[in-house]
Amino acid sequence: MNRIKAIIVQNKKILIYFCCSVCAALLEAGLLLAFKNLIPAFVGKNIVYANTTAILVSSILHFILTSKLVFKVRMNISSAVVYIVTFFIGLAVQNGVIWITYEKLLPGIIRNDTLLTLFCKALSLAASFFITYFIRSILNARLKAKEEKADA
Repeated sequence: MNRIKAIIVQNKKILIYFCCSVCAALLEAGLLLAFKNLIPAFVGKNIVYANTTAILVSSILHFILTSKLVFKVRMNISSAVVYIVTFFIGLAVQNGVIWITYEKLLPGIIRNDTLLTLFCKALSLAASFFITYFIRSILNARLKAKEEKADA
């Protein structure tokens, strides 16, 4: 039991980031399905447009949660720039993965469109999660050190 607790304490930051990401991902997946299936005129049933719109909406929640709970940086222009830069990296990763898997790799394997959409979304989220977390960790650590230096 102590070993599990030690692992949790040691990885607390990424676990909290994961929880924040899961909340945002659930919102994002729900919005993706809604935009794609319930509001087809909005995106013309285009998976990339629907995905991008869902990501934009859920990213606002994710920025607030991770700024406060994970990286503990002030929500200001500097932290927003860090988030926006890494957001676009993550967006490119997600859209690349979702396009390749949905359009090219998996349609012959997964016939049900809803399952295909959700599976491709999960793959795109996993790829984006790790890439953006590590980049944000590095950039936010630098930002936090700069803020602490300015406060001293």
